[in-house]
Amino acid sequence: MSLGVILGLLLGKPLGVVGGVWLAVRLGVASLGLEALKQLLPSSQRPTAAVCANDLVAAGVLMAAREYELNVPKDFSVVGFDDIFLARLVTPALTTVNHNYSELARRALDALLASIEGESPDRTINVPTFLVKRESVAPHDTHGRRRTSVKSNRP
Repeated sequence: MSLGVILGLLLGKPLGVVGGVWLAVRLGVASLGLEALKQLLPSSQRPTAAVCANDLVAAGVLMAAREYELNVPKDFSVVGFDDIFLARLVTPALTTVNHNYSELARRALDALLASIEGESPDRTINVPTFLVKRESVAPHDTHGRRRTSVKSNRP
């Protein structure tokens, strides 16, 4: 089966399979991730990974995976967004996307100061995000099979 991905966790149910990938869109908190994964797991096309709208939803997905006795990351990978403190506390520690808020704040402040000085700052500010690799994702080998071990780059 191809890699299944849950994007976020609005509708509370999967939107369907798109190119072999499960999609469910919902913004919210841990209970939403828990409910969404519980709806997807009984499917004949069971997902192998969840990319969640935020770290709280991802925490709910981890709870559901544990309830279904899935080994994260061996059986199921989970990625969050935000890199909140909770991402380091859950088990396994959550791989997540960091929004680089310090750089965003610096650029926003630069734009504000430029505006105060009468300049016309850029209307769009692009700030690179970065992946914080922890313990909730298993890499694929060159043949597309899931590996059973994963290295963490936790600080």
